[in-house]
Amino acid sequence: MLDPKILKNDLDKICENLRKKNFIFDKEKFLKIDCERRKIISETEDLKNKKNIMSKEIGILKAKGKESIK
Repeated sequence: MLDPKILKNDLDKICENLRKKNFIFDKEKFLKIDCERRKIISETEDLKNKKNIMSKEIGILKAKGKESIK
């Protein structure tokens, strides 16, 4: 299995090598999927960050003896 970073950096070279072995690699499809993957990773990181912020706020409220759920 190829590392996605290597694949992206040397995409033309890899496609040419695959073509020599009679394998057709759809560069456009790969780039589209990679773009979607990076978008999902970014969204996931944003959600994790929001969760961490909320968890910290809940901890602060509990430490003060206040209720955290409305």
